[in-house]
Amino acid sequence: IFSVGTYLGTLVARMLVCPYVISPLGNWPPKWSERGSVRKGTSKVLFFQMFCRQALAGASGIVCASDAERDSVQQFLPSANVISISNGVDPIDTPPPSRHELCDRLNVAYDTELFLFLGRLSPEKGIDFLLRAWNVTSLKLPGARLVLAGDASLNTAHEQVLRSSITALTRPESLMTPGAVTGAFKHALLTHSCCLLFPSYRESFGNVVLESLAAGTPVIASVGTPWSLLETNQMGRWLPWDEAAWSDAMVSLAQRSRSEEHTS
Repeated sequence: IFSVGTYLGTLVARMLVCPYVISPLGNWPPKWSERGSVRKGTSKVLFFQMFCRQALAGASGIVCASDAERDSVQQFLPSANVISISNGVDPIDTPPPSRHELCDRLNVAYDTELFLFLGRLSPEKGIDFLLRAWNVTSLKLPGARLVLAGDASLNTAHEQVLRSSITALTRPESLMTPGAVTGAFKHALLTHSCCLLFPSYRESFGNVVLESLAAGTPVIASVGTPWSLLETNQMGRWLPWDEAAWSDAMVSLAQRSRSEEHTS
């Protein structure tokens, strides 16, 4: 919704008295604590107040990706017609590459415990917190690897911050950054990792969580995401940004993964 095109399109629709439906798709004014910079956060809030609010208020309906996003929209626009329709993912019919093939590609031992982050390497994704939690975990699981799979090229300043954070790790060799992954490589990572890590400071949905669960891999997600059902359905953890809690959860899921491999 933070685009001139969206505003102009909805403006024309209102002038022509043409009904329209709009979906925020996770684009919502950030809270002060979630802004990568005050300047960026302030500009988004101002753009919302001047343009986006009118576009949303004039919509016949607003479709959100989760109940959490719906509740956020209704706080701004209590009289709006807002519904939530969750996303879905298509099942993958072909089996993934084997664990041995994946480990060969990553150049690690076949029994290496893998933890996966999969997504854009941008500030709101909570990578800074994840690296601090991993710094604790890597000392408990000396042979484990954290795979940060994603692209940071769209945010050069943040990429430099990430590089500094990686260098500061106690065991920087425990981190792997293969870049953006797709296809069979992505499927293999989702299937053979101990868990997916989803530490975002704010998220309207997160298709990657569905992809991970569809691959049979549990998820550790932050309370900034709408995935509390991970706890209630015993499919992972839904945790605050507490480094010790995330580390304990990762160790626990690694032990579970080990146990499942021994019994399979």
